[in-house]
Amino acid sequence: MPFGQGGLPGAPSWGGSPNGGWPSVGPSLAGFGIGMGSGGGQHTQLRRPVQIRLNICNACRQLTSAKAGNTDGFFDAGAVLRQMENNGVQLSVSAKELLDICETEGNSTNGGGVFQVKRTDNPLLSQIKYEPEQTSGPRNGGPGDIGSPTFASASLSGGPFGSMRGFPGFGTLNG
Repeated sequence: MPFGQGGLPGAPSWGGSPNGGWPSVGPSLAGFGIGMGSGGGQHTQLRRPVQIRLNICNACRQLTSAKAGNTDGFFDAGAVLRQMENNGVQLSVSAKELLDICETEGNSTNGGGVFQVKRTDNPLLSQIKYEPEQTSGPRNGGPGDIGSPTFASASLSGGPFGSMRGFPGFGTLNG
């Protein structure tokens, strides 16, 4: 029995579909990173928040190199928006949206680093400071929760529960 047919006569089925019976994701959801829409190549374009965060990072770097902010490295949100406009950014970004995007955690796709934000009643006067990621090593002791043992201290031959040599397959790893 083909996939698209029901098990009993007259039973509901998935129906015939040009995409093999699977529901398609329309372009309306493509903006959320779900599916690619009809363009087929939209996955290579960055989503709006990522584009804006990258532009904020660039604007803050430029303002820092021009020493255009306070001595503590903070810039008015309005100054960051003006620098983005001077850079030719074609996106219309409000000060509120800019501040909200600054709360997004940095990663390798969106410019990395972290923003410190001092919010005020007037979003244009809120202060922003960009701190690029430190490349000297991990910020904490490594992966895992606080208080977790490090990988260097893990051993199959001993530990808090004794030797692992009694389990089949573990005795051959450490002799």
